Amino acid sequence: MNEKKPPISLKTEIDKGDVVGGRSALARDENLPLLGLFAVGFAVLSIFILAPVFGPLGLILGIIALFVGQIGLGVWAILLSVIGMITSYTLMTFLGLGLAVAWLGF
Repeated sequence: MNEKKPPISLKTEIDKGDVVGGRSALARDENLPLLGLFAVGFAVLSIFILAPVFGPLGLILGIIALFVGQIGLGVWAILLSVIGMITSYTLMTFLGLGLAVAWLGF
């Protein structure tokens, strides 16, 4: 019988020559830009929540993504992180001032 390999499968290919400690290492997709995607994800999160945490994290991962060669994602992550950090502090300041003005009755 001639079995055809399905086009989409949940099984991973195992490289026969890559054996570490008696176990075969699973094949990794080297073309997937996970670092850049995480950087952009953290940068987008910094716009909406916890900018002091996610802003620098997205910025650092964006810079690392630039050095790794993921130029587009790295630049987007840096820009979004900076925008997230600036707008978060600015919005919190204006909301705080607005609350203080409303509370004091000016």
